Amino acid sequence: SSSIEGITLFSFPINKAPSGGQVDVLPLSGHALTTYFTVIARGWVDEDLPLKYQFYYSTNSGEKYNAILTDYQFTNHTSSLLPGSTSQENLIIRVEVKDYYDAMGNAETSVQVIIPGETFSETLEDIVDLYNGLQSYDPFEQIRLISIISMQIAEWENATLGSSTTQACPFCSGNGYCPITTGKCACNSSWSYLDCSIPVSFYNDVISFKLNLLEDLVEKFNLIQDETTRDLVYQSLQYLSEDIHFNNNQTLAKVQDILENTLNLSNPETILSERDIEAVANILNSMLSYSTWYDCDIQTEFTTALKNKTFTYLNAITRSMLHDKIPMENATIIRTESFDILA
Repeated sequence: SSSIEGITLFSFPINKAPSGGQVDVLPLSGHALTTYFTVIARGWVDEDLPLKYQFYYSTNSGEKYNAILTDYQFTNHTSSLLPGSTSQENLIIRVEVKDYYDAMGNAETSVQVIIPGETFSETLEDIVDLYNGLQSYDPFEQIRLISIISMQIAEWENATLGSSTTQACPFCSGNGYCPITTGKCACNSSWSYLDCSIPVSFYNDVISFKLNLLEDLVEKFNLIQDETTRDLVYQSLQYLSEDIHFNNNQTLAKVQDILENTLNLSNPETILSERDIEAVANILNSMLSYSTWYDCDIQTEFTTALKNKTFTYLNAITRSMLHDKIPMENATIIRTESFDILA
């Protein structure tokens, strides 16, 4: 008998990601929701043209997902207003650059974004005036503006919450009392918030503006239902629902309505992106935290409905997490204050 041996060789090219570039912002310093910043990606090199660019921003470089500033585009720059952080002046700007075959490079820089005013109440009227004065005929630009404003509102709400915890029970800011049965402030009729430090008139202004933003999100999204715009809507909903004390049954019910009837979250065929999975988990966490704080006995229609909707949202999250999983792949974990998901 005889044997025959042979060797077959096959070579294939390896696509390298775009490299050698950076991202710059001009001016280097400006004011939140006032200054138009120009973000430019410079010096990116790759053989497989054309290149496309997507820009992001964040108050924390350690965040898993940065906030979206643009869709992927062939131009290497964009101009936009930016939100500011109440805890630090530097905002992180990120660019992701893809070549023709979607190999990706990225770079980050920072820009100083100063928030005018010292409190939420001092700046809300300016934010409302800005929004009303910058209505755009471009649905994407309008949704992008809503997302930026929503993040700015969330920043102010977080700052307000941080300064309010020491004034809750038993003090209630001198504008309420602290029942022994609940251990939570019961505010006088003219005051609101967890420590009774916010005038009802201002609280109502915040709620009214949020409802306006939510209505406009639906209207504009229905005109331009693409993937990046969908991500921006989820992003905005997350920011607007983040602080349970600056929301009520009406705003959170509107968020639910958008999730189910605009974004089709309850449709078994809806598959969320990784970014949107995180957003829905955080939105559900906010709803559960709100109901625990304000309606633990399940007395309202919102909380009663949330019992069933919770399973719908969790199913959408886990369905999406498992959609592209392969056998023996490591599980993904999502953690929130109210629940953890392992899939």
